[in-house]
Amino acid sequence: MSSPFSFPGASCQKRLLDLADSLQDHGSQRELGVTQGVVIGNQSSGKSSVVEAISGIGLPQDTGTCTRCSTRIRLTPAERFLARVSVHHAGAKPRRVGDPITDKSKIEDVVRRAQLEALNPELDVDELLTAPAEKIKELTLEQAQHTPFTQNTVSVMVEGPGLIDLSFVDLPGLVQNAPSNVVSFVEKMVVDHTQGNAIILVVLPMTDDLENQKALRLARTEDPQGSRTIGVLTKPDLLGPGSITALANWKDVLEGRGRHPLELGYFCTRQPDDAERASATTPAQIRENEKAFFRSTQPWTELTRQGQLGIENITLFLNAQLVKRIDENLPRITQEAEKRLRECKKELDKLPKPIEEPVAHLLNLVTTFSDEIKLHVRGNLEAASLIQTQNEVYQHFMCNIARTVPNFAPYLDTERYYDFANSLDQEKEDEDTLVFVNSKNAFNIDRMSSWIEQSKTRELPRYIPFEAVVGLILQFQEDWDSHMLECLQAVDDSIQKLLHDTVKGHFSRHESLKRFVGSILGDLAERKRNECQSHLKLVLKSEKTPRTLHQRDYQELTKTWEAKFRSLRQRDQSTVRPQSTLASTPSPSHRPAKPLPKRREAPTSSFTQSQPLAPEGTSRSNTPFSIFNFARSNPNLAHASQSSSAESSWTQKDDDELNAVLSGLNTNDYEDELRTMAEVRSYFEISFKRVVDVIPSLIDLCFVKGLAEEVQPYLVMKLGLCTTSASEKCAKFLAEDASVAAKREALMSRKTMLQNVLQELRDFGLQVDTD
Repeated sequence: MSSPFSFPGASCQKRLLDLADSLQDHGSQRELGVTQGVVIGNQSSGKSSVVEAISGIGLPQDTGTCTRCSTRIRLTPAERFLARVSVHHAGAKPRRVGDPITDKSKIEDVVRRAQLEALNPELDVDELLTAPAEKIKELTLEQAQHTPFTQNTVSVMVEGPGLIDLSFVDLPGLVQNAPSNVVSFVEKMVVDHTQGNAIILVVLPMTDDLENQKALRLARTEDPQGSRTIGVLTKPDLLGPGSITALANWKDVLEGRGRHPLELGYFCTRQPDDAERASATTPAQIRENEKAFFRSTQPWTELTRQGQLGIENITLFLNAQLVKRIDENLPRITQEAEKRLRECKKELDKLPKPIEEPVAHLLNLVTTFSDEIKLHVRGNLEAASLIQTQNEVYQHFMCNIARTVPNFAPYLDTERYYDFANSLDQEKEDEDTLVFVNSKNAFNIDRMSSWIEQSKTRELPRYIPFEAVVGLILQFQEDWDSHMLECLQAVDDSIQKLLHDTVKGHFSRHESLKRFVGSILGDLAERKRNECQSHLKLVLKSEKTPRTLHQRDYQELTKTWEAKFRSLRQRDQSTVRPQSTLASTPSPSHRPAKPLPKRREAPTSSFTQSQPLAPEGTSRSNTPFSIFNFARSNPNLAHASQSSSAESSWTQKDDDELNAVLSGLNTNDYEDELRTMAEVRSYFEISFKRVVDVIPSLIDLCFVKGLAEEVQPYLVMKLGLCTTSASEKCAKFLAEDASVAAKREALMSRKTMLQNVLQELRDFGLQVDTD
């Protein structure tokens, strides 16, 4: 497939070469492999003379290396001479050096100044243009010590009579006696420019064998078949008539019989020395002198391929090859540009969009972040993990409080210890029901007797001190504070995880913003936790003063527990000391019967959960509501009462029946001790339910919900979104990662280049798909 302009003609050649130049101006050479001519050669190979002969202009000629950057030369036939010099820095638009040149003799000086600017972009172009020529040479030598070569390009656009449409790049000569980094830099520059579809014009001095020519080796590396390499032999005049073997070998090379054949063949040119160049008046005179040399010098007069001698033939052949290959490669370049543009757009789509309004963007981030936190706190189906985790925490807290139940045992040290469920409901329920089990030693009748005696001060005889009851209540509350803190810490951990994960999800694009938001939210969470902890401590402090308004429930529970303890006393009591965990506090085994003292109305309080040890297999109720059920261990109590959780369910008849049952028991057997056990155990039932409800409710209200409600206004304040410097602060917070910004910039530059290339191809007449 070829372009629609595949026909000979000067106008077609010009359009194709102009198109190739335009594509290269857009930086597409490396990306798309646009065909271009490249002149390479070893240092002092005569390369600069060949370039000067082809272009018809004078270029810097110094001892040693005279080309320190790539020089792109575009030749166009015209009636009048005009030249423009510019410098192309990587990733930037070309920068013009000086005004258009109409005097050919001034080009060399301007190009020298342009090369210096390419080597050091920080130099002021205006100062370079006005500096004396000697100063420029000095600066060039000084700059060469620091930056001997550069990837920047000097571009020379030349129009004039006697020129042919041609475009090529002159590369620095390959050096050998230089630091290794310099040698590698130049070789890499040569390799980069000769890859792909470049036409390689390799300059080879005939004063050295082909095997010794590094330039040819590099060309063969990039073009093993020699299908796009043109050999240009120079300095034939330095081989005298006596160099018979060398002349014969070079003649064989030109006629295609050499050891290193090229598909495009070898050409030979003879360029003037310094003296001849100084005496010659015009480029035409120099070319005429070259023709005269080949017409009069052996063995060139005998060469069968006379079309391969002279700079004019080299120029025409290079022009033809360039035009042909540009034309052939246009469809491929078009397809490749379309493909790469699509890939570039996909890569850009993967990157986050650049932020245009920092304040609005950050406010939106804060709002969506706050909404997600509230969504988790509400416990929606799509965000239920937080509440589910906290429900487990609260359930664990309730179990911990249940384990502080008072561990009363209605037995003496000398009596057999019967295990019993520390609950009013002894029926076994499912595995998820609450278990009231306290691992502490049982508090039996002997210990209770000692406790009561130790608590007495000014009481009248036969009265139980209120302090005895309060002291026992405070004992089962000892661990409540630690259980509360454990519960609060577990909730705090779940909140911290939510904040961490949500901050990461919303602000991960902006690392500095993510760190700042994470830090200040940690401060907010700590403040809300401390506030909540203060409220919780007040609740537990209030529990240390026993009090309840559920007096009827308390009285009924006390009677029921007293009945249960008395019924347990009716079992067969052995005088053999049991193997149990009961404390060995001695107490009188026989006490005179005492009338039941008038019961005082004791204030109620919250309590910690503890309960008597029970052996494995003991049936007990595990539900928190079972505390209002009557004991069923004694058949006489099975019908004595119903659940006392609702005050209206208890009737006078029930009360009479329970009193009848109690009167049937031995009321004179350690009445004070059993009564105190029943009072404290009953108060535990009241305060347990209160604490396991109030503590989680306060944590949820003051900490969890309080934090969620304060997140948005707190972030708005801390981020300064309502301040006069909000725009500046937001821009700093939203500054994206440097690597992401660099990648986007590179992709945008590449996208622009490819779009410009496709536009050039479309303008040229090719069908282009940019979707």
